[in-house]
Amino acid sequence: MQSRNSYFWTYRTGYTLGLPDKKHPYNNPNQASAACSKKPGCAGYTRYPNGKWYLNLGSNIVPKKGCVTFVRGGYTTLRYTVTQANIVWNADSPYKLDKPFGKQVSTLDAALEACVMAKGCTGVNFDGLLYQMCKGTKKTITVGYTSFTRGGKLVVNRGYTWDFRTGCKIDSGYFDGVTYRTASAAMNRCAGSHDCNGITREASNRFRLMTGLNTKKQAGSSCYIQGSPYVLYNKRYWSISEGYRLTGYATGRRYWNRDQALNACMSMSRCKGVTEEGHRNFRLNTGSVPTVESSMKAFVPGGELVTYKDYDMVYVGYSWEYKSPFSLTGSYVDNTVYKSRDAALNACAATTKCKGVTKEGRKNFRLYTTGTFRYSKNKSVWIQSGSVIREGGFNWSQQGHLKLTGYCSGKVYRTREKALRACARMGSCKGVTKEGDRVFRLMSGTTLKPNPASTTYVKSSSLFISSDFYWTRVTGYRFKRTMGNLRWGNRETALRECARRRPTCAGVFRLNHGPYYLAQGTDLESVARGEVYMMGSPYEKSWFFVYGDEIWRASSPY
Repeated sequence: MQSRNSYFWTYRTGYTLGLPDKKHPYNNPNQASAACSKKPGCAGYTRYPNGKWYLNLGSNIVPKKGCVTFVRGGYTTLRYTVTQANIVWNADSPYKLDKPFGKQVSTLDAALEACVMAKGCTGVNFDGLLYQMCKGTKKTITVGYTSFTRGGKLVVNRGYTWDFRTGCKIDSGYFDGVTYRTASAAMNRCAGSHDCNGITREASNRFRLMTGLNTKKQAGSSCYIQGSPYVLYNKRYWSISEGYRLTGYATGRRYWNRDQALNACMSMSRCKGVTEEGHRNFRLNTGSVPTVESSMKAFVPGGELVTYKDYDMVYVGYSWEYKSPFSLTGSYVDNTVYKSRDAALNACAATTKCKGVTKEGRKNFRLYTTGTFRYSKNKSVWIQSGSVIREGGFNWSQQGHLKLTGYCSGKVYRTREKALRACARMGSCKGVTKEGDRVFRLMSGTTLKPNPASTTYVKSSSLFISSDFYWTRVTGYRFKRTMGNLRWGNRETALRECARRRPTCAGVFRLNHGPYYLAQGTDLESVARGEVYMMGSPYEKSWFFVYGDEIWRASSPY
């Protein structure tokens, strides 16, 4: 028995079904199977001695030499998960989402990427040939279709993908009577079990294993829905479907190991996945939807591993939150296209309409009226956070109408300076919130929540001043573009030389505790044991002194 095009098919050699449709011959079984799946009353399809395949409308099976017939059985349902943009997408076959919109595209990657960036997109339909975005949530059984419904944030643990969602719980009963203290401990127990389908976080340090497949809204709870097992190869996720195969061969070659096959598939546009057909026998496939084959294993490609970049920097007296890969939503402040980050940040700081900047391409920076953002490949944003205050050896970003969560203690400070200094001395303090007139509290949380009556000062240990400029230290990255081979063994010397070469020099980085290199541009890339120092705006200071019976004002860096 085989599974293809949403149906089970029984294979018989030396037999044929009745009433062949001789007016419509097919050249291969894949074409005949797809046509029979969509034709009401089709009982199967047969290859006749002339080498052609025909659909059969009769259900009686009779012996006939030289023929091979496939008898259509019942529906075969399939559910697995793929990933794109660090989001889990739930594939269901044979199902179709309602409310399609937009143009059809030829690859799953392109469709899911577009769905992430399209407002209101809930998933994607595949009709066997092309993909199309949808805005609906209702799914109906439709032969030949596969739907990819958008889930939550991707979490990987114990070799499985997990669909993480907030404000929900998994319905049905508990898998066991144990309450787990951490999500990781719960995943370790649930992973791979036939009866455990996910985890519900009922409260802090209270995780329960669940047997249900559906979720429902539950304030204060969150859930982890177990998805497909996966392998991460060459920075791409591949979903594993045990007992399934992909159809159609992209090449006649057989590969001896999995990694060879996955690498070859990634370099071939016709390849939509890989099937392990037996011991040391991997084949590249042109079909993208798995079908039942108990002795085989399918590897379905998902999205690339997405590395989110996030840090704060100071420029023209404001703190800016950098995020990548994202773009701001909403409308442009004006039609001006700025050629550099600094020019765009200067312009944004000069108008109250601007809430942030998006880098939309090389030498293409645009001002936006909103600070909300969404995933967008190859783009990055700088969101204006608030003015910067320096106190107690730290830089503090002032955030209006926001409040941090959690108190460090019950003590109330009467001045901002005393509260900031106390927070600077306390490692667990993440910021200070002004709750009223002469009421300042030390806060332990990192989550900012709206509060019209509050003003918050967020501590940043990554910001410091050197050579009359603000600098942001970020670990785990390097600049993509260097300024030739300019390097120094001492950090302060490198920062001074970078400041001297401004605006060409954008910052300094080093690898594995080695020398410090000067860099240009704003693009970073992930690298183990990397260390980046991003240059911000000048640190302006002034003071007065008396000389020759006159008062003089000194200003730096002027």
